[in-house]
Amino acid sequence: QLPVAPVKLRLVLIWLVEKFQPGVAYPEKAVNELLQGHAIDHVTLRRLLIDHGLIVRTAGIYQRPVSA
Repeated sequence: QLPVAPVKLRLVLIWLVEKFQPGVAYPEKAVNELLQGHAIDHVTLRRLLIDHGLIVRTAGIYQRPVSA
């Protein structure tokens, strides 16, 4: 279960984004595979990472910014 408090949610997302190498391009399938295995579905996790600016999506390719 994800925390409701924004600060705690951000900490969880920062922990989760560590699975992604900065600057590496990931197709959606690879992102989904990296995010599976948690109690929260991978679609929700992917959307939260994007909404919080921890990964970016361009033309179906996902990247963790070097600064994230």
